[in-house]
Amino acid sequence: MKAFLSTALSLVAGCAIVGSASAATPSGMESVKDLIELAEQNPKDANVRVRLGSMLNSMGFEAEAQQYLLEAQQLDPSVGDLSDAGEIYELEPGLMRGVSSGQDVWVCTMPGIANWGLSGGFYAYSLATTSANQGDTTLSWFPSPSNLHPVIGQNLYQWHDGLFRHIGQSWLKHGFCALQQGGCGSCQPAGGGCPPLLGPGCSDPYTAGLNGTQFRLGPKHEVNPTTGIFNGSHSTPSGTNTNRGRLLVPQALAIPSGPGTEYWVEGQYIHAEDSHSTSDHSLNNASHAEVTMFNNSSRSLSTPPTSLTAPGNFPQEPAIMAWQRVDPDVEIVQFEADGYIWAGGSATDQGDGTWLYQYNVFNLDSNNGVDRVTVNFGSGVNVTDPTFHHPLWHSGSVYNNDPWVTSRGAEGYTFSTADGSANNNRVRWGTMYSYTFVADSEPSDGTVTLNVPGTGEFDVALPVPSSAACVADLDGDGEVGAGDLAGLISFWGTGRVDFDGDGDTGASDLALLIGSWGPC
Repeated sequence: MKAFLSTALSLVAGCAIVGSASAATPSGMESVKDLIELAEQNPKDANVRVRLGSMLNSMGFEAEAQQYLLEAQQLDPSVGDLSDAGEIYELEPGLMRGVSSGQDVWVCTMPGIANWGLSGGFYAYSLATTSANQGDTTLSWFPSPSNLHPVIGQNLYQWHDGLFRHIGQSWLKHGFCALQQGGCGSCQPAGGGCPPLLGPGCSDPYTAGLNGTQFRLGPKHEVNPTTGIFNGSHSTPSGTNTNRGRLLVPQALAIPSGPGTEYWVEGQYIHAEDSHSTSDHSLNNASHAEVTMFNNSSRSLSTPPTSLTAPGNFPQEPAIMAWQRVDPDVEIVQFEADGYIWAGGSATDQGDGTWLYQYNVFNLDSNNGVDRVTVNFGSGVNVTDPTFHHPLWHSGSVYNNDPWVTSRGAEGYTFSTADGSANNNRVRWGTMYSYTFVADSEPSDGTVTLNVPGTGEFDVALPVPSSAACVADLDGDGEVGAGDLAGLISFWGTGRVDFDGDGDTGASDLALLIGSWGPC
């Protein structure tokens, strides 16, 4: 096998010198060289061999192409008849999710996970992603140094002990050449083999091994998600061979699935031809799917659903929406700043006169991010036990991991970044940050204010602690007065009005009402 790989590499290098194959462009030859190296590193990856064989075939190396395609078929019989490398991608159309004007990339499935093991206190993973072009126009897929290709983010989310959190993220896989497959739409191929374009309705699968190939991983700070623009060349990650640039989860957070503990993977594509600033299609660029974390030494993750319509696959929805499925009382609001942002909130009665308030902020593609979150409520509410959580930046990222700070003001309770530097730990694109606190006041309808630096403040309607005066406003007229006093007296001894949480309607509740007398 190594001898054959060396022969193929020599052929491609010779083509670069003498120009013996008409389809052999410089960028195409670089991709073939990369794929030959990947084929040697991943001897059981059929997808790499399909791409490599198809590209060699289009460059005129038919005998070498057939060898790779034959290997792919032996590894994965579902690849099909390989007698014509230019036709093997004409698969049966799958479910079409509507057609958009222009280019529109989305994640159809995430049909595989590579579990790379434990190193330095982190478990490392990478996800397979099958993307598709839902648009009616060909989508560019040129390899670096061009910037007209997608970048791919990979994430893991967890529900544990009533908290929903983003616990791990990867660097960005840079795309190169696109297979023209079906399964996610009615494919109109942009060409045979693996061309630098993705046709309307066609899908392109990247295996988990390809998406974990570290020299193709670049950092988020080099990509403007709002425009999809980045330099064609990218930095590469640092760290151990197991970890660098891959989806990393701290060992302490890798809790096996079970009652009260669930997981979801998320894949996201960013592309300059399908960005927030160039089209209205970027809203569907993230998808998520259910997985199981096993109780083994590598904390391996199960294979997500492998077909578009399979239960547990949630295409064109970011993973924050899973929170609402495990807790139907959660409220989630999506709004538009310089990109799309989601904010969610919940309040859980702890049974001791206090409520646990939880807020999550997910940034899909805002380049400016979110650096301050204020839960708005008035006086008379005691707040304790604030927490902050975010997925760690790693592998040499320029962003810091400084915890956010908290403050209590007249307007409510605020979480904010520790500093105002360009590389501070704000809610960056493709991440979700979590905030909790305990308050001695039941929830009411209110607002949470999010600051997007350089864009402005945005108020979203979410549950917040009731101000003490308004808790005593039993008749809802906006003030505490005679009507509320009459109501409390009518329920004396019943526990139906219980401001202090002692299970009774009595003197302490009366004292609180009198102390709140007047406008809310």
